Amino acid sequence: MLDELQIVLGTKVDLVMSGAVGNTIIGREIEKTKGIIYGA
Repeated sequence: MLDELQIVLGTKVDLVMSGAVGNTIIGREIEKTKGIIYGA
């Protein structure tokens, strides 16, 4: 799935589960830069 997303979007993709990041600084940066790929 990751490889296909990178091909379709034409950029590097990081898949991160919500709450999986313990470092609050990194977690805040992820929250600021995240984007929805598909919303039902």
